[in-house]
Amino acid sequence: MTVYLKDFRWNVREPLPKKLPDEKLKFKGSKLLVILRTDKPVITKKIQTTSSAQILKIYEKEINKKIKADRSKSCKFVENIYYAIGRFLHKNDRKCLVDKFEKGTLKVKELFGDHIYFEGFVIEKDVIFVGFGS
Repeated sequence: MTVYLKDFRWNVREPLPKKLPDEKLKFKGSKLLVILRTDKPVITKKIQTTSSAQILKIYEKEINKKIKADRSKSCKFVENIYYAIGRFLHKNDRKCLVDKFEKGTLKVKELFGDHIYFEGFVIEKDVIFVGFGS
């Protein structure tokens, strides 16, 4: 298994640096970029580019999007977001995240908890996983 950009560090609470490494990922066709996962991918984005810099920019844009507990969305999606919120240790943190989710002001990156440091990409079959650490 190849890990791409394993030496690049980025705190997702801050904007991407201006100068990004531009490594070409080895795959053909389109892949699913996993934006948020619990036990399995919850939010994904289909991408075509193999440029690591472009993938980082897409990823940054996606994790800054706001998500809402919308009844028109899949029930499974909403359940998975609540599941991600439920993994937070402190009751006050969970309540704050639930309130934001229900108001539509919750950003995807807020569900990362203290795992905020980018640690690279891994490609498995047709999926690109993003590694984070604390």
